[in-house]
Amino acid sequence: MIHKFKQGENFIVLDVESGAVHVVDELIFDILDIFNGENDAETCAKLSNKYNPAEISEALGELHQLIDAGELFAAHFQKLRLS
Repeated sequence: MIHKFKQGENFIVLDVESGAVHVVDELIFDILDIFNGENDAETCAKLSNKYNPAEISEALGELHQLIDAGELFAAHFQKLRLS
């Protein structure tokens, strides 16, 4: 589970299970309204009217790196790895 919030001009994401706190840009903040770790194409399609698709793809790659490191969507993907 994640919590997202904005503090002043900062966009902050907290992964509750891992305890990781991420200061992100607005693109990633918006991506996380849609992205669940497995729906890259849907996320890209829904945001391509606001952001450049290449930038979305790059941001999704960064998010997948956080998932692989256990710092984003930690509980969900930890269960998948164990099964």
